[in-house]
Amino acid sequence: MLKVILACYMEFEERVGMMNVGGTKSRAYDMVKVFVEERLGKFTGAEVIAGCPGAGRSAILNALKKLAEENVIVKCGGGRGTYYVRRDAFKE
Repeated sequence: MLKVILACYMEFEERVGMMNVGGTKSRAYDMVKVFVEERLGKFTGAEVIAGCPGAGRSAILNALKKLAEENVIVKCGGGRGTYYVRRDAFKE
């Protein structure tokens, strides 16, 4: 049971650290970029929303769109089936 509590605290510290970069509240773009850099394989918008607490849904989706425009990630599919892959892990 103590391992579960410790794991929860460690997860919490990571998320709070991601939200407070340099003592100021991070923008949604920065939080999404950190999330994307740590991900392996494909991920959905819902996973990013769940992994970036404190940022609004529309801000996160806009950040994903901007990252796709900057060629950091690749958007695959459309509608409910949309998923993203980091550019360095994408195989055509």
